[in-house]
Amino acid sequence: VGVPYSDTDIAQAGADLMAQANPDADAGDLAARYPKAQIRDYDGDPTRVTEMDALVAYLQMLGTLVEVNSAAAQEDLAEEKGR
Repeated sequence: VGVPYSDTDIAQAGADLMAQANPDADAGDLAARYPKAQIRDYDGDPTRVTEMDALVAYLQMLGTLVEVNSAAAQEDLAEEKGR
């Protein structure tokens, strides 16, 4: 397919996702497949919400504010006015 992943990498993608998403998960297999991966608790307190967590949540929220129907109506109006 032209991607740098082996069949094993693709087969283990779900397990790797869960290992990365759960800070309490055993990431031994993930570390073995990706030895350069940074697997650690970056701030020393996995229960603390950091400014980076807040920034990511804010950026994700921005993507939900788009009013698709409103944009389509504006495009139709622009076409009517010859823009």
